[in-house]
Amino acid sequence: MEQELTDKQVKFIDAYLSSKSIVETCKKLNISRSNAYKQYLNDPIIKAEISKRRSELLSDTTLYLQDKLQECSKVLIDIVKDKKTPPQVKVNAINSIFTNFNKLAETNDIMTKLAELENRLADQEDKANNESY
Repeated sequence: MEQELTDKQVKFIDAYLSSKSIVETCKKLNISRSNAYKQYLNDPIIKAEISKRRSELLSDTTLYLQDKLQECSKVLIDIVKDKKTPPQVKVNAINSIFTNFNKLAETNDIMTKLAELENRLADQEDKANNESY
């Protein structure tokens, strides 16, 4: 059963995720750094919630950037096609296109493999659970 977070815990998490450092978080909440660790950051439930929320923020940002990827690629291609663009700028644009494409392809490959591994692990856990009954 999941434990509900208190209002203070939610307030801490919100402040923590919107701050540049733990010091800034503590100033926002008027608490000491040692209390921040004792009361919040050493709590596995709060750690898990922070991790979950960070993952959600990263996922949202990734989706936003993926949405803008085609637009950015078009701008780079327009730079390369423009006869007035200096050669070095064209080379830089081409390098940017290839570098970012390679990173995207690598990331996609890693995500695909990770999903496969997660599915295998879930299948093995299901099989182990079924055998124990």
